Amino acid sequence: MRSDEWALRLLVLTTALGLSTCVCAEPSQGETLYQHCKTCHGVDGQGGKGGKYPRIAALPKDYISKQLNAFKTRKRINKPMIPLFKDWRFNADAMAAVAEYVAGLPEPAVEFLFPEPSPEALADFDSRDEYDELGAELFQSTCAQCHGKDGRGKAEKESPPLVNQYPAYVRKQIEDFIAGRR
Repeated sequence: MRSDEWALRLLVLTTALGLSTCVCAEPSQGETLYQHCKTCHGVDGQGGKGGKYPRIAALPKDYISKQLNAFKTRKRINKPMIPLFKDWRFNADAMAAVAEYVAGLPEPAVEFLFPEPSPEALADFDSRDEYDELGAELFQSTCAQCHGKDGRGKAEKESPPLVNQYPAYVRKQIEDFIAGRR
């Protein structure tokens, strides 16, 4: 019996018996390398520790690549990231694969919750609404130009979305930006 006849008989037999074969996809290089990232950024890129580690799922691929390169060249310093780039295997191809994988993760299904302001922060305002209005005005006059009026980022400016990000992380990045660390 020829091999193609044998394959056909096997197909007919497995179909008749209701058997199926599992064709399991091999993990991509990006998915495999992401194993080094998930301890801090979570299995699905959801971040953790209340914003100490940012949500990175579904961020634009070019933005992720740029940030990984900044960590590798130490233009951006983050101590937990340093050991990753000491490994010679985490080269440009590896970073591109991780960026593509992370960009393809589903956007976190979280509701953006603003932190409750401290009593000291509210002391100069007549109401919480006045405080919130000033925050909205400041966002539109200082942040929206790069991050979009809705906070969803602008690819042409290489600016990431701010929605679905931990408020504590956003605050830290603003502080670093003002101090010249970003």
